[in-house]
Amino acid sequence: MNWIEVIKVSIAKDGRVTMEKQITAIISELKNGEKAQAVRLYRNLLDGDLSIHLCWKGKTAELRGSKTGNCLTHLLKECGLVSHSVWVEKDA
Repeated sequence: MNWIEVIKVSIAKDGRVTMEKQITAIISELKNGEKAQAVRLYRNLLDGDLSIHLCWKGKTAELRGSKTGNCLTHLLKECGLVSHSVWVEKDA
């Protein structure tokens, strides 16, 4: 089963550059040591919000997200408004 966690961070304009650098560093560390299939960072072209995608594969999905996703969500609350959701790939 493939599933992803989407963590969206809305950052105030005045702190965006600093926070983007910090989040990029965190993502870089996750990519090096994480067991997730993929860790991706996206930026919204309109407002600069960030979206972090943790891609997983396993027998089941974590209903409330992985330990990594939950820790990351907790850390990012200092940066701005955070939304964390879990998505399961639907068979066609």
